[in-house]
Amino acid sequence: MSSLISWIKKELDYLGDSIPDILRGFVFFLLAFSGFGIALILRYLEFNGTIIASVGIITEGISMFITYFFFKRYLKVSEDKTPDQKRIKK
Repeated sequence: MSSLISWIKKELDYLGDSIPDILRGFVFFLLAFSGFGIALILRYLEFNGTIIASVGIITEGISMFITYFFFKRYLKVSEDKTPDQKRIKK
């Protein structure tokens, strides 16, 4: 019984530590489907198909731009010194 309780505590701690990642994933999900959501709302409001498509595309473009800046720190390449640069030290 105590092993079950310790396992539950460990899993809850892990879940608590990963809350920022869960929230970040939720924001990415919202940004990914924002154009589709806007298109559905505009269709429900009976707008013209051209307006629905253009607003949906513009919304997706803006959300992709925002997503790029969220992902920017993950995409950075570390600039480690190559072995040649370490040897050339004077």
